[in-house]
Amino acid sequence: MTLDEKIEVVIELLTRVLMKLEKLETELDRAGGDPYVYQISLELATFLSKPIVETLEAARRVYSVIAGFSEIDSISKAIIYVLSACEPYSISEITRKVRELRGSSSRRIISDRLRGLEARGVVVNVGSPQRPRFTLKACGDGKYGREA
Repeated sequence: MTLDEKIEVVIELLTRVLMKLEKLETELDRAGGDPYVYQISLELATFLSKPIVETLEAARRVYSVIAGFSEIDSISKAIIYVLSACEPYSISEITRKVRELRGSSSRRIISDRLRGLEARGVVVNVGSPQRPRFTLKACGDGKYGREA
């Protein structure tokens, strides 16, 4: 590869990086400058292993849900974080992901918290009564993109 070809490759890569940075700046501007949304987004980016742009949407969902609580326990908050990806999960999957996020939780406690969040209209069962699969209600209302 000649020096000119190498320079062309570097220029192409830098152009891609600039485009991604511009996209990220646009998304951050849309977030409205709320540092709490940024913090949630960074936590979700690490936990979900997804690009920051995708996690900004998830962070907005988390923020809008959590803002509706005067107080929220750490397990319910972790469940909301898990469900913010708008993927329907079984109780076992949610339990596994909450454990990854916060260390420990029992399936029974997760199930209890899910019932409470469902009663408050925060989560919905998109499965069946026999095989429940939960997601955030905000994911299915069209407000945040993906439908449940």
